[in-house]
Amino acid sequence: MSTSPAFPFLASVVLGFALLSPSKVEANSSQIFDYDVAPTLRELSDRPHGAYLGTQSRAAGDTLCFGDVDGDGFAIPGGVWTFDGLQGWEAIDVTAQTATHSRQITAAAWDADPYNDVPAPVLAGTGSAWFGVFGTEARELCWDFGIGYGNDWCQRLVGPTLTYSGAGDVSVSWTHFNETEEEFDYTRVYLELLPSETRVDLREYTGLIGLAADHPTSPPPGISDSDILVEADFQGETQYRIVFEVTSDGSWSDEDGFYTTSYGAAGFDEVQIGANSYDFDADLQGWTPDVCPPVGTFLGVEALSSYVIEDACECKLDGMVLEMHAGTPGDGYHPYGQHIYAISPPVDMLNDVPSTLPGGSLLDIHVDWDQYSQMPRANGVFYRPGALYFPYTCEVTGEVVWSDRVGQSTYFFVGEDPVCSANRANLSATDVPVPSDAEQVRFVFELYASCDAFGIPPDQCTGMTNFTPIIDNVRICFTRNPDAPSIAVDNGLRFQDGFSQGDLNWPDIPGRADVTRNLNFANTAPIILMDSLMVGGPVVTTAENAWESHLWFRVARTGFAAGDRYFEWRDQANGATGVDIEAGEFAFASMDSSQQGTLAFKNKFASYLKEEDWAAWGRSGPELSDGVEIIQDDVLFPGTQIEYFLTSNYKLTPGEKFVLPDTSGGFFSEFEILPSWREDGGIGRYPSLLYIDAYNAGAQPFFTAALDSLGFDYDRYDYLDASSGWKAPMARTDPSYTNGCTLLQLLGYRGIVLSTGASNTSLIMWPEDYAMFSDWLTATLCDGGPKRQGFIANGDGIAHTMESEASSLLARLGAELIDDSYSAFSGNTDYCVGVEERSDLGSIYGTENSASDYEYDAYGNWCPDSYRFDVLGTTGTGTGNRIYLDRDSMTETAYAQVVNEKIELDGGGGIYLENYRTVVDGISWHHVAAYEPGDTERCVSS
Repeated sequence: MSTSPAFPFLASVVLGFALLSPSKVEANSSQIFDYDVAPTLRELSDRPHGAYLGTQSRAAGDTLCFGDVDGDGFAIPGGVWTFDGLQGWEAIDVTAQTATHSRQITAAAWDADPYNDVPAPVLAGTGSAWFGVFGTEARELCWDFGIGYGNDWCQRLVGPTLTYSGAGDVSVSWTHFNETEEEFDYTRVYLELLPSETRVDLREYTGLIGLAADHPTSPPPGISDSDILVEADFQGETQYRIVFEVTSDGSWSDEDGFYTTSYGAAGFDEVQIGANSYDFDADLQGWTPDVCPPVGTFLGVEALSSYVIEDACECKLDGMVLEMHAGTPGDGYHPYGQHIYAISPPVDMLNDVPSTLPGGSLLDIHVDWDQYSQMPRANGVFYRPGALYFPYTCEVTGEVVWSDRVGQSTYFFVGEDPVCSANRANLSATDVPVPSDAEQVRFVFELYASCDAFGIPPDQCTGMTNFTPIIDNVRICFTRNPDAPSIAVDNGLRFQDGFSQGDLNWPDIPGRADVTRNLNFANTAPIILMDSLMVGGPVVTTAENAWESHLWFRVARTGFAAGDRYFEWRDQANGATGVDIEAGEFAFASMDSSQQGTLAFKNKFASYLKEEDWAAWGRSGPELSDGVEIIQDDVLFPGTQIEYFLTSNYKLTPGEKFVLPDTSGGFFSEFEILPSWREDGGIGRYPSLLYIDAYNAGAQPFFTAALDSLGFDYDRYDYLDASSGWKAPMARTDPSYTNGCTLLQLLGYRGIVLSTGASNTSLIMWPEDYAMFSDWLTATLCDGGPKRQGFIANGDGIAHTMESEASSLLARLGAELIDDSYSAFSGNTDYCVGVEERSDLGSIYGTENSASDYEYDAYGNWCPDSYRFDVLGTTGTGTGNRIYLDRDSMTETAYAQVVNEKIELDGGGGIYLENYRTVVDGISWHHVAAYEPGDTERCVSS
């Protein structure tokens, strides 16, 4: 297939600039729930899946699946959960609290627990009110880190009911401390009016408050706070009470050890409410430990015919389906805060799997199911697959129990459009996998309805939900791994393209070998990219299935101004591995086992050298530090490109490897430091055209073929995970940040081609990225005015995204979004849609760079692909340049492409006020096919 016309307005101009080094900023990692648009099976991938090298121990297709339920409560070999009844499924309401965790504490009661290893946090007198669990209780809950608070808490301490006189003010004061995770877990003080149960929030605390100067050696002294309740606060009611409340999200607490406290969540003392005093010295004085009411699971089965299914393509859901919504099928919704696990019956792995899949190699476990969804991010309803397994041995007590939920950390949203999809979740190569030697496993379909939990601001949260998701045809499947463990790169932990660490594009200032994730998450400042690539694989259970992972790498291109730090690193790699990484050979290094804080992972490796390899590389520790990174920071200079791949193998069979990605055909992962400075005629130059790939799922080969056909040199910036919630911005807005590029660095390019591919969601990249593109168009710095600039924004949903995240930039480009689906807007249900010049105008930019006259087709407009192509309108000086054409009715629909030109002199001194040309395409170029005269079919690959 060929692509749209190219860029007659872009010239190969090369610029160089001076810059200063930034200061280094250190930051601690924080947490918010990961989310990403759900994957689709309909697209090619720029990142092929891994492949096995060596002899395979099984034939492809030796897969055993389970579903339904037998009389003993186990899933049946060969069965499928089709939900003719619940078929053994049950639900856990994660919002349901299993116990109360607020109480009165004294030094005597505290010290009586041998596992309370710090002084009692009594704030005044001999007793205080406190939220948390004692050390012994933590052990019984299988918490490794003792005293503290847990995940998914909603705990309350409710004050006595008091009477308001109907007039005047009521003074309220208290002493307190707080030790919850900042910005994610909270302690609140609120007024509750009775009998209406109206809630009036008074205070919200998060982070570290009222702790000792030498914390944690000394207990918290606390800090005082107060409020005045005025007559209006009581809203005409006369009964009231004060409530203290502690809430936490689903991770990062003492329960999982990612965030640990010394003195629990919070404590209160010296409470004064009007004339009523509470010192908690003898007891709670009428205050009552309580929990928040659960939201509910709403799990059930329903006939598919009760729902309106709006996906016109094939939908494999049939008969009865599993539902998890409130209301009827016609008005289904998810209550805010709903958080449930829908759980299948167990598979008896111990007895039912080995007889059908004999062998000693590890089992690979996956789950298949069909799903109907309309779940845009703005609605705040997310899902993720996972599992429970047995046996899990609590390392604290030795007790054998069912595990907590394991699996991927990422939640999925699906998008604005209703879609039926076939889904697969791997339970073996995931963030926390199911061990291959588990005796039983249950599938967990988790649903979470909350904007707050996913960091979605109130102005972006619609509060509107629907009955989806509904699921059907669920199977838990097993296959034997070949003689190598399969691995996957963790979300957001692939090497990310970068620029030199400065304001401008000097070729002798190095960049960093970092990954996609921001240490502080998403676009939260300061933006410091995480250092290391990380892979996950199966849990090691015996010496026979212990495995290791290697990073293979070579230098595909060296920056022409590379300095001593690069050559030192290159010589270390060459000397330690015995290969020349600049001559096309791949060196490899063993990856070190990884950990999060003090928690060591049993199935993950990171791109650091193992301690036994330090000497050969001329390195020194400590472990997992910058000094022992395989590819170090600040050694790669602009123009340097690293190609790499990963392998894994069992230690007993090192010759049998799993390779990621599949390197057949010479495909390797890569990252580079931009611009791609190179020597040209004895001087340093770099391309003036930048291609930004913000899709990374199939479009790149078509774009590179189109650009290569023009004979242009160009740089490519791979904006990884552009639709996820964890990626960092490309725009570096502070010199101390380590992400992407500055505006001044971007101004080194005269042309930008931005591709968002098939993505059609309201969240692609970040708003600050589009703001940088807008500034790039209008800046007069660095010859930004005198030199003509060109900007192409291309993608099925590019205008849809920009309408949400960058409406001012979209207007600057002279375009507006009419509809995010040509098929829905026009009613055209042809798979193949014409894309042509306007019959009344012709072409603004001409077709001299096309192979023939402009007559193209967009494929996938209807089933089975149903790509949603943006329909564009014009605003300002924008001009419709390409139209959609229904080739049956010959009906034209505006527009598939809008162009704009802003070339304006000040009228006096010859200074350009604006000087750019732009193109907005509502169809990704990799969905465009050429039509040649005489062809009998359209939308056919060339």
